[in-house]
Amino acid sequence: LEYTKQNYGFTDMQNMYLNEFMSFVSALESDNKNIYNADGSAAGLFQFRKSGFRTAINRFNNIMTRMNPNYQLPNWVQDALVHQDPTRLSPDEQKSLALANFLEMPASERLNRDGSDALLKAIANGDVDAMKELYIKYHHADYELSLEDTAEGDERYNLVDNQALRDRTNEYFDLWGTTDYDYE
Repeated sequence: LEYTKQNYGFTDMQNMYLNEFMSFVSALESDNKNIYNADGSAAGLFQFRKSGFRTAINRFNNIMTRMNPNYQLPNWVQDALVHQDPTRLSPDEQKSLALANFLEMPASERLNRDGSDALLKAIANGDVDAMKELYIKYHHADYELSLEDTAEGDERYNLVDNQALRDRTNEYFDLWGTTDYDYE
């Protein structure tokens, strides 16, 4: 969270909101359990898929190197690059990777979405709609190939309209700012 202070100018309170958002994401993804999903394609508190896990590690390393040019990979990161299994990391290590992944999400024309910066800034100010959008469009991110042609001939993707996901997301995030939730 030191990175968000330095690069976004977040206060301790804003970092608290961001940290709490991350807890909501892990609750949505795995009920805060360090598990594999039913088909084994995603794992850990944040349900990383293999390709997404490597991307998150790379983004974490990029952030750490920007913060400290002399940064050297800690043992847990070196080990994670080999074993590729989020469940073998501590909850704090998994959260660090998931947060780094959010912090480094670029704009994508083919997914028709902006980078994550504006949403993260809104989340740091307690914007629940931004939390829902970042979760659904950037983390859960269930996209399908568009059947529409583009002028350039490039492939485009559309977000799958998943009512069950929206309902579950609303159920969790509608509790934001209340005392009506707890963690297992």
